[in-house]
Amino acid sequence: MSLNNKIIENPKANVKCPSCNEFFKPFELLTDEQKKEIEERANQPKENTDSPKNEIKFERKPVGWLVVHDEKTHSQTYDLYEGLQVVGKKSQTLQCDIMIEIEDPYLSRNHFTIEARKSGNRVHYLLKDKQSANGTFVETKVMNGFTKQLRRLRDGEEIYIEDGAIIQAGDTKIIFKSQDSVNNKAKASELVKQQEIPKTVIL
Repeated sequence: MSLNNKIIENPKANVKCPSCNEFFKPFELLTDEQKKEIEERANQPKENTDSPKNEIKFERKPVGWLVVHDEKTHSQTYDLYEGLQVVGKKSQTLQCDIMIEIEDPYLSRNHFTIEARKSGNRVHYLLKDKQSANGTFVETKVMNGFTKQLRRLRDGEEIYIEDGAIIQAGDTKIIFKSQDSVNNKAKASELVKQQEIPKTVIL
């Protein structure tokens, strides 16, 4: 008669002998030294497979940055990731993905969205107003002379933006930097800080 180790090492296991039809406990047939060894193994703490050290974490990499470049607040740089992100004023009651720390009464708590769409090795960035109270403006090029001006996005309008685009949300100016021009947050912030702060236009 052969028994597996789980039955032999279980003190409560009852086994029926095929020869005499009597029940017995295999554990009781072990020597005291064997019993002690089994009990010590049973009392050892089991490794927690759910512990954080066994978790596989996938770190998201930024694909662009938004740099708040405004004379009314300190410089702030926020990571942009692939997918849709809502941008607005910092709030405890109506939070969003990127919350700008500024006392701007014209900046909504959910003001506009930026979506980073990956296509092959390139990332395209789409800007859209989120039905904000005071609108979202973006610096665009005018064909006659290629001069730049701020243009308000129409309701439901979604436009592609490029590196260096100036976004004005409420009374707050934000510079967009793409991964094509810089490769980290610190460099994005440094390059923008070197630029002259454009004059705020209340529109």
